[in-house]
Amino acid sequence: MKKIFLSVVAILSISIAFGQQTAQPEPSKNTEKTLSSEILPVEGDWGLSIGATTTLNYFGNFFGKNAANANSAMFNYANKQYPMAVVAGKYFLSDDKALRLGACFYYNNTKNNIMVHDDTNLDPDVYVNDVAKANTAGYTIALGLEKRRGYKRVQGVYGGEVFIGNIGKQNYDYEYGNKFSQVNTAPTSTTFKQFSTVPAPSWGYRMTSDHTSSTFTCGARAFAGIEIFICQKMSIGGEFNWGLEYKNFSKETTTWEYYNTVLNEIKSGKIESKNDRSLKIGLDNIGGNVNFNFYF
Repeated sequence: MKKIFLSVVAILSISIAFGQQTAQPEPSKNTEKTLSSEILPVEGDWGLSIGATTTLNYFGNFFGKNAANANSAMFNYANKQYPMAVVAGKYFLSDDKALRLGACFYYNNTKNNIMVHDDTNLDPDVYVNDVAKANTAGYTIALGLEKRRGYKRVQGVYGGEVFIGNIGKQNYDYEYGNKFSQVNTAPTSTTFKQFSTVPAPSWGYRMTSDHTSSTFTCGARAFAGIEIFICQKMSIGGEFNWGLEYKNFSKETTTWEYYNTVLNEIKSGKIESKNDRSLKIGLDNIGGNVNFNFYF
């Protein structure tokens, strides 16, 4: 019995000694703070957020195969309306507070020449040009303040922002190579597509301009979400937004021309819509907004 007792004591003594040698010290608060600063953004850091939903869908289709693998729209901001279509950046005023800036500016000017037969020449291979000019422009600017709190790699974010923008207007103007005359009251012309929603007039022969509605928008919103840091200075996150948005839609107009055979002159006229407006209060992304975040 004594031998058994001494054997147990010896085994326990060796185990305790071994445990004391191999036990790792618990990290101090300073060590945890150092580790957090290597992974999380800190005062003076900049951040960039990029929408992740379509990218995740793209890779997810490899596994589910419920849909085709469409091209990733990770950097595609075709819809210019805030908050879905801005490049979003951050600047950290402190470890837990950041300024948010979103901006989108775009401008497009194109000119297309379409060859049509020259009505004044009997040669079928002689042409004149109809000209289509298109001009689009717009902007969106958003400014906000973000706060965050959390534990290690999991960080909650919340705050508010305001935004203003003017989006969506498209101006199309058309010129024709074959002119109206008393002997040519229906000249050969390109039939251009109408983009505005106003009705085409019964007396119009060809369109000379088509101006769609622009949308002035402004508002404010609160946001709350979460970020999970998957590696150093990089996270994937999601946000829900609640706020107020006012929109004013400008008039749509088209101008048309035709030849009046009674007066023997070119006549023109304009069709114009009324202004519209809307006010929305509530969640603006009920399904959640997923994003990638990079800090440097």
